[in-house]
Amino acid sequence: MLKQIQAIHGVGLFLEAGPSPELERVALFYGENGRGKSTLASILRSCAENSTATISSRKTLDAVVKQLVKISHLDEAGATINAHYEPESAADWTHGVPNLRVFDAEFVSRNVYSGTEINTDQRASLLEFALGEEAVALREKLDAATKHVNEVTTKIMAQTNVVKVHAGPLAVDAFAKLPDAPNADAEIDALMKRITAAQNRDTHMKRPAPNLVDLPTFDPAALFDILKKSLDDIEAEAEAAVRAHVDQCRHQDFEGWLSQGQSFDTGENCPYCGSDIRDNTLIKTYRTFFNTEYNGLKRNVAKLEQGLQRRLGDEIVEAVTNAFALSQAKADAWKDYVKFAPIGFDTAGMKGKLAELRGKLVPLLKAKTAQPLERVGSEMDLAEAIDLWKEAIVYVEAANKQVNACIVEIDAYKKGLAAEDAAQLRKSVDALNLRKLRHTAAVKADVEQLTKLTGSKKSFTDQKDAVRAELDALMTATLTTYQTEINTLLAAFGSQARIDALKFDYRGSGVPRSDYRLRVRGQEVRLAGDSGAAFGNTLSEGDKRALAFAFFVARLHKDPKLSSRLVVIDDPMCSLDRRRRSETIRILKVLAAQCRQLIVLAHDSYFLRDLDEAVGKVLEKLPGKPRRSYCKVVTVAGQYSSFDVLNLADECASDYERDLEAIVGFADGKPGHDRLHVATRLRVLIEANLHRQFPHAIERGKMLGQVIEGIAKAQTPSPLAALQSSVMELRALNDYAKQFHHAEDGTPPDFSALDEGELRAYCTRALAFILRGTA
Repeated sequence: MLKQIQAIHGVGLFLEAGPSPELERVALFYGENGRGKSTLASILRSCAENSTATISSRKTLDAVVKQLVKISHLDEAGATINAHYEPESAADWTHGVPNLRVFDAEFVSRNVYSGTEINTDQRASLLEFALGEEAVALREKLDAATKHVNEVTTKIMAQTNVVKVHAGPLAVDAFAKLPDAPNADAEIDALMKRITAAQNRDTHMKRPAPNLVDLPTFDPAALFDILKKSLDDIEAEAEAAVRAHVDQCRHQDFEGWLSQGQSFDTGENCPYCGSDIRDNTLIKTYRTFFNTEYNGLKRNVAKLEQGLQRRLGDEIVEAVTNAFALSQAKADAWKDYVKFAPIGFDTAGMKGKLAELRGKLVPLLKAKTAQPLERVGSEMDLAEAIDLWKEAIVYVEAANKQVNACIVEIDAYKKGLAAEDAAQLRKSVDALNLRKLRHTAAVKADVEQLTKLTGSKKSFTDQKDAVRAELDALMTATLTTYQTEINTLLAAFGSQARIDALKFDYRGSGVPRSDYRLRVRGQEVRLAGDSGAAFGNTLSEGDKRALAFAFFVARLHKDPKLSSRLVVIDDPMCSLDRRRRSETIRILKVLAAQCRQLIVLAHDSYFLRDLDEAVGKVLEKLPGKPRRSYCKVVTVAGQYSSFDVLNLADECASDYERDLEAIVGFADGKPGHDRLHVATRLRVLIEANLHRQFPHAIERGKMLGQVIEGIAKAQTPSPLAALQSSVMELRALNDYAKQFHHAEDGTPPDFSALDEGELRAYCTRALAFILRGTA
């Protein structure tokens, strides 16, 4: 039994490989294609046959190293022996392992077939298969059905060419399935506008959008502050005396004349008549009435009505109306590209409200003008004025909302325009034109003719298949007459190939060789050449490999020394469909119990995993409970190969499982998890989780950001609607994780600001979402 591959130097990709893990009763080797499994199988074959040409011809190409192979194995008594090959010291193997039996590509080419034929040398050791007698009548019916199929196929080809002229760049099948486009002209017109816009992108980008109109200003509270103001130091008697004096004059400018005269008052003589005024009561009253603060109040009161007209007059409304008209004009420049409601400003409505407000305020202003010292206006008056002003401003605000809606649509159009692809839009136009053409009367007739011919072909093909099925049933019924081990194995593999008329002779060189007939589906297949049905053009690669493997296993089953054999299997099948995979595992697990050691090399880790489980159950029942070992052919420096321990669970784990394990480990603070790797896999894990949970609701290829937006917009009965409560959390996770991926422009991620604590927190949050409901 082989115990260890101690060293392989200078053979293929094995520059300085070894040692391997120790090998047990069953040893499973895994390696990717091109890593050297076939080279290892050839080395073991060389060790068994003491044929070193295979090793010397596989010398490592790009390195200067002496070839060396060392393999330790146990003899019948259990003693350790080292098989050794080193051409520098000896041409042959020292202590080879003759009990090795190897199934590999060399076995196939030497004993079964090479390329596309089976030659006489290969037939020296090949057993053939048989399928039974030929059903002539069924074959004739099959030929007749085939003839009808061929004839209608010729007509289909001709009609296909007719439709192809209409289909243009589309495949005929795709053209025939094009749906009608009843609104094609309108859609094409819309697309052409978009194409024109895309071609004139710069002009559109510079075209101004409408502007929001500034709200008119008016402060009712400030106005009422003036209306409520009075001069406490002016006595009512002075006011009455001066007013009586002024009223006697009955001249409209008299009060102003008196006020101007106060500036010439020296305190001793009257500025008007020169009389002594030091003790004149009326003059003292003038001084009080015309003091500075009083004059200031009167000036403010005098300005109120004029200011009121300026802020609340129709001119303000006209200015706003003109501003909205300008915004409407700017909006109209976009009407061919953007849909929006007209900007409606109610000029009459605002004028009416301002008129109502003026009607409320003017009487108050007049009262204040008449009696500046009196408080005018109540809190209720102020509240009513404020309400009226707000009601007037509502007209401007409502129109501004319409302006803003227009601005939003224009901004969205500009963003879309920036991404428009004129070439792609033109393709959409071409597609619509094809849909129009497809449903014209003439083209519909051509397509219907093709459809009719296709239906006829299907009918003839169904007849052919029915005859073939009948023939298959007849051939299947005869299989019981074939009891050879090879035919039994082929049947188990599901192969249609069989052998019959098996015999041997000494023709030609006098070396005994097998002679047989090979039949596939009851028809004889030539073993060489490519004329008519032949081995090379009739059997699939899977069937060819099945034939070779069946021959190898059949020989083992008939080997009386099988219990002492060391069996090496290199990729037993090149086409492992479910049936052949199961049958291969069944055969190998039986061999594992029958031979001394079973070594399987494969590039399919899942196959090895299933085999390991099956073999484990068998070995558990054997005396001593033999063990299994696992070895991986790994890549080392310089792209060479060596050996390591194989962990089937890790090899069979999906990317999702690996990412989940890494992020759980990092979140739990376990060592050995690189934070940069975890950061780059966080978004991938969340995205994969959503795709795995909702494979039918989320399109393949959708990135996490797109998926989140789809969830946000999902509506019942979409299953995504159930995740809408998680949208904010998913966006937060995506915003954090996407910084550790390449940007859309190819800029590599920047990990300089990566904080391990923050990353762990986000990992925990991501796991809380992924593992929700599993506790």
